[in-house]
Amino acid sequence: MGPRPSNPGRLAAAAADIEKRRPAAWNVELGALLTDTVEVAARYGESSDGGDPVSGEFLLPESEYGGVVNWGIFQSANLAFEYLHAEYENDFQTDDTVPLQLAVEF
Repeated sequence: MGPRPSNPGRLAAAAADIEKRRPAAWNVELGALLTDTVEVAARYGESSDGGDPVSGEFLLPESEYGGVVNWGIFQSANLAFEYLHAEYENDFQTDDTVPLQLAVEF
C-alpha cells in the first residue's frame, strides 16, 4: 500500500477545483506567400481556462489575434515582424506583443 495523503480534505478540495475547471481552446491560422521572399500570416483564437475572477488567476487569454510578415532577406536569413494582441476574462489584463526577429541559418 502506498503512502497516504497527509491532508485528505485538502486533496479532496483540489480534486473538486480541477473538476469545475474545464479549459478549452481553439485557433485559426491563415498564411500566404506574396512573393518568392515575402509571406504573411494571421491568426485568431479563443479559450476558456475556467480562471478564478476572485483571485485573478487566468491562465489563458480569452481571445488572441495577430499577424506576421516574414521577409527572406538572403537565402539563409529571414526577418520577421510579428504582432499579437491578447485579452483576458473580465478585462483582467490586455497584452500586446510586438517582436522583431532576425533568423540566420548556418
